[in-house]
Amino acid sequence: MKIKKGSYLFICKANENRSRYAEEWFARKAKEQGVRIKVRSAGLDAGDNGEGTQLTGKCVDASDYILVMQQDMKQRLNMYGNGGKRVFVLDIPDIFDRTIVDPECCRQMGPHEAREYVKRKYRHDKGFRIGKVLFEKLLEDKLDACLS
Repeated sequence: MKIKKGSYLFICKANENRSRYAEEWFARKAKEQGVRIKVRSAGLDAGDNGEGTQLTGKCVDASDYILVMQQDMKQRLNMYGNGGKRVFVLDIPDIFDRTIVDPECCRQMGPHEAREYVKRKYRHDKGFRIGKVLFEKLLEDKLDACLS
């Protein structure tokens, strides 16, 4: 995945797990590639719990790339305006938990293989949760498709 210069905004529901970790991970990847970017994250409903950063129109206006975790979030984003910017849907459900350790076999999977594994598991168990390894692979798979 080649990261382009620009300003990136990751959005999820509460800005507690998915978008916040995506921001940290993406900033680390850009630094590894020597690309200067601005990256931030926010939640559509972050103000409800006080832990995350609430999305504002100002955040949206200041971003070149807007990345939402799920399709319904793209629709809700309209109330903030998107300035005609492209909004990318990463299609990552709210199943990420930083405290979970993924099975060792997950480390050997490629990004696409990890996405298929998660789809199969989640289809059969709605309580299924993933840790950092699988989450990073899902991010890489979708971002590669969105930003290329």
